[in-house]
Amino acid sequence: MDTKKLHRERHKRWGTPSPWAAEWFAKTVSFCKTQEGKKQFEEWLLTTHGPGIFDQKLLEVYAPPQRRYGSYTGNAKMWNSAAVELGVSDEFLKQAHTFVAGERLCEPERTLPPPVRRRYESSSDWLLRRTDALLMGAKVPSIQWDELRRIAFSEFDHIRDQMEAWRTQPNFFFDGLRERARSTIITPGDAAPGEEWSQACMDAMRSRLHLAQTQYAAWSQAARLFEDFDQMGATTASAALNVIKRDSYMLGRLVGLLCAISELERWQTGKLPQVLTSSEYLRPFFHRTRDQNGISKIYTNDAHARRANMRTNSIELFLANWRQIGGQALAGPALLAELRKLTVHEAAKVTSEALQTIGDLAPASEFGDAFRNSTFATELAKLVEEANRTGVSKTWESLCLAIPPRKFNGRLDSISVRYTSFAEYERSYRRQSLTWLGVIWQLDCRDAFKVLLETDQWGVQHYDWMWYTMDNILWEEAKRLERAPGSVARLYGLIAPDDKNRPLATKSFMDEVLRFVDEVTASEKRREQDEMLRASFVQHIPTATHQDSVAKGPERNPEEPKVKVRKRRKGKQGLTQPEETLVGTEPFEPQGGPSAETKNAAETTVPDLLPMEWKLGRKTVDILHRLLDPKEKSGQMRWAEFEN
Repeated sequence: MDTKKLHRERHKRWGTPSPWAAEWFAKTVSFCKTQEGKKQFEEWLLTTHGPGIFDQKLLEVYAPPQRRYGSYTGNAKMWNSAAVELGVSDEFLKQAHTFVAGERLCEPERTLPPPVRRRYESSSDWLLRRTDALLMGAKVPSIQWDELRRIAFSEFDHIRDQMEAWRTQPNFFFDGLRERARSTIITPGDAAPGEEWSQACMDAMRSRLHLAQTQYAAWSQAARLFEDFDQMGATTASAALNVIKRDSYMLGRLVGLLCAISELERWQTGKLPQVLTSSEYLRPFFHRTRDQNGISKIYTNDAHARRANMRTNSIELFLANWRQIGGQALAGPALLAELRKLTVHEAAKVTSEALQTIGDLAPASEFGDAFRNSTFATELAKLVEEANRTGVSKTWESLCLAIPPRKFNGRLDSISVRYTSFAEYERSYRRQSLTWLGVIWQLDCRDAFKVLLETDQWGVQHYDWMWYTMDNILWEEAKRLERAPGSVARLYGLIAPDDKNRPLATKSFMDEVLRFVDEVTASEKRREQDEMLRASFVQHIPTATHQDSVAKGPERNPEEPKVKVRKRRKGKQGLTQPEETLVGTEPFEPQGGPSAETKNAAETTVPDLLPMEWKLGRKTVDILHRLLDPKEKSGQMRWAEFEN
């Protein structure tokens, strides 16, 4: 049988995205059944899942194939149909596919042109189109160095502004804290009866602070690395590749950056299930709890009345079948693209925090995926493997880790690594993050929350003292854990307690008060000037009296000659200006303009300041309201609405 025809028929039977994907599944199983492929596959399973669950995973992978009947949800039918026909278990096909996709093995020839990012296209939309194109057999697009540089600086500025706003704007901080507390799952037994909300707020504060500092650690490294590449003249991907080929220091820094980005993706993905299932609509579909280790566990509520009648392609059905929901599974661009498609049409079912989390994850996912699935990523993996072989990579520990491994805590979850060539550094960075999380979890300011949250009294001095206390604890713990002086503080963006320029809500509040006083003073001054102008204003426009006719024109000087204006007919060439004919015996002399005294008198009547208020028509007010009110959904507005 023709090979292409075979893959087309398998595509129809299995329900794969394309015949290219069906061919990839077949090649994956064939490779992993060979002696060399099986060895690499099992080594990958051990490296990826860790020795703790490796034996259990092998039992699931090598289980005999079993055809499933009944109704299917999600991609379950595709995996089962393909696995049974290829003679393997569903888990074998899933794990093997993840293995070959990460290592870029067994891929059929890509014949379609690579996708091109559109101008001003968001990260979510680009990842959606890119994933769909790759599954259809399109060529992998080249790395977009300028776009990655823009993401690095943009996200770094964003997280810096956010961390400063938390300290200077109490309303902004507590509004976000309340929203995060509604989606937080507290560990059973942590809260006393009646203190569940206080515990949720405290856990939400710790979670938000740790995630913000994880973002700072990733994007600050990215911004500094791109700045150094710019100073070296490496402003393109090819130039940067040449730099890391001859400079192991820059290669080690890039490895450390990718470890930080992978850790950021992991924490943002771990947050997704909590915020996605926290809305009033979706919460009844799930059971939300935590185990004894503090890991969130979210299961479907089969007893819910609408559980059995979930609509196809609905977000509740997708979340119910999301594998390892609430665990440490990594969300690739495919997962992010699927969430993007669902939330576009069903945004009312999720909270604004969930949409914001998806938006924050998209740049990190795009950044990390560019260094995993591109020609640049292939060359990078070769350079790292060469550094491992020669022992150069052993010198990168100080570049990747701010805390020495001997100071890590003993706890380490089994995680799925993204970069097998430097998996040990990725795991070490994970342990560093968990060690710092343990420091943040020691913070306890629920007494301050009771005053500032329950009474809604924004005492800026108390608010500044709360942040000073937390900053002081974090600063001292960072000094205890740091590898070199200031290494941990620089990594996580900590603020020294004795810093004279540290952001304060008190200073921000006083700046707003002084700004308000200046505005009031300026307004009073303008009002006084307006009153003085109105008092000195004299009307110079002539008005008709009851003795005069309004239609009567001004009297003409009898000494002036009459002037008759004769216009040329249309179609005549030559002169286009009207021709003046003098009637009279005396020659015409042009009259002079107004005298200087007349000009000065006219200028004194013009007001120096414009009025403070303007009257607008009802239609103009409606247009401005639609544009400026954030609660209004204006959509697209035609230009004719502004002109009329």
